[in-house]
Amino acid sequence: MAQDIRLNMPRFQGEHLNNNLKLLTKFQTLAESWELSLAQLALAWVLHQGEHILAIPGTRSIEHMQDNFTAGNIALTPEQLSCLNELINQKTVSGPRYNAAQQQEIDTEEFN
Repeated sequence: MAQDIRLNMPRFQGEHLNNNLKLLTKFQTLAESWELSLAQLALAWVLHQGEHILAIPGTRSIEHMQDNFTAGNIALTPEQLSCLNELINQKTVSGPRYNAAQQQEIDTEEFN
């Protein structure tokens, strides 16, 4: 989609994208093995990061909205959380979130 902001983010371009799609494939495999949709697992994982974390999912359909709502009721086990945290973290995700121009315009720290 032309208006998708991710098109300008380095981790969604070139070799970074290829590397991150491999992580997505593994994440999808976990979701399926735990009988969850990809969205449910992603949202449940975010919500398990702490009470100070709020997920704001977007959706284009009622079906996806209902799928998203169920994520708040999913109780991930410590083993599942460990598996997810090991799979996707600051060391495994390829590429910076923002390009140099974007990084100058935002007030967020970079993790190296």
